[in-house]
Amino acid sequence: MGKLAFWAAVGALIYVGMKFLAVSQRRGDAAKRRDAAGRNNSEKMLQCAHCGVHVPSSEALLSGSRVYCCSAHRDADA
Repeated sequence: MGKLAFWAAVGALIYVGMKFLAVSQRRGDAAKRRDAAGRNNSEKMLQCAHCGVHVPSSEALLSGSRVYCCSAHRDADA
């Protein structure tokens, strides 16, 4: 009876270990997909001609060939 309990415990430990590895692998794969999606959706950063701050291209203000982070800086350079 003791040998049966021993092997049942060994089997249970192997089962739990395999489940743990499967869950950790799924979490790792999900994290890699999130990271890859974030890199693919990145936006070009442009530097303000007045203060040097980098802003996303969708938020940048263009005046001729110069880029600004806000209207105050655009007006100050004009």
